[in-house]
Amino acid sequence: MTERRVKMLFICTGNSARSQMAEGLTRAMSDGQVECYSAGTEPKPIHPLAIRAMAEVGLDISKNVSKGLAQFLDEDFDYVISVCARAAETCPTWPRSREQIRWHFDDPAEAAAPEEDRLRVFRRVRNEILQRLSLMMLAAKIPMKAEGEQGMNRVIFACVHNAGQSQMAAAFFNTMADPQKALATAAGARPYRSC
Repeated sequence: MTERRVKMLFICTGNSARSQMAEGLTRAMSDGQVECYSAGTEPKPIHPLAIRAMAEVGLDISKNVSKGLAQFLDEDFDYVISVCARAAETCPTWPRSREQIRWHFDDPAEAAAPEEDRLRVFRRVRNEILQRLSLMMLAAKIPMKAEGEQGMNRVIFACVHNAGQSQMAAAFFNTMADPQKALATAAGARPYRSC
């Protein structure tokens, strides 16, 4: 008898960037072991820069279609994860989920800048979603596809000085994670050095 796959729904306002990236990343990270979907409270076409940002990490979401929440209301989910504050406010409770999680990521589509600068925002948000998903899947013991040369998932915690928060987060992560499957390190943009 095969185990039932974990089922996730990612929601945001437009279902054009953040939730689509989260769906694509989850599908790739779990190697198809997680049944995942995304939807929006006010669906819009998928943003071309979301497609580009995902293509840079080898994932094609160009064929994805934006969907509304209504088509999922009668489905059971293990996790319903809102990736923006507006969606969490619009949909405060999900009727058929085991656990509802609220994350907030900046809306990369709102960045008013030249295209290359906007693409940098999409990349940052993509990477933030990837990090949050990695932690969540490890904590929930959801199987992840092996990464890297030795099948090791690598996580980096970064802060400005690398003197406190990032060090504690990496240490805490490493006490919880299977050392054969994941390893966390800490780094800082301007590392603090004692005299």
